[in-house]
Amino acid sequence: MYTSDNGPAIDGWAKGKPVVLADIPSNKEHIKNQFVYAELFNFRDPADIAKKIEKIINNKDKKYINYANKSKISIGNVKWETVAKNYYNIFKKSLS
Repeated sequence: MYTSDNGPAIDGWAKGKPVVLADIPSNKEHIKNQFVYAELFNFRDPADIAKKIEKIINNKDKKYINYANKSKISIGNVKWETVAKNYYNIFKKSLS
């Protein structure tokens, strides 16, 4: 119900693939802060998961491919050094 790790989604974004994610706070945080797109599903509802996957697969106007390409560019702008510095600052602040 909560995970700070978003490895599979990051892999999808980096490869320019449409991403389907659970509608949970940490995933929404990644989307907002990294300027990427994912179709969100209710993780307690298997039918919703299937519906969202089908929505992407059956999309005729290629909207999700466009989102995936934009996400690839955005995630490419995220640098490990910046992420590490931000974590360091959070940890430092929490110790103050």
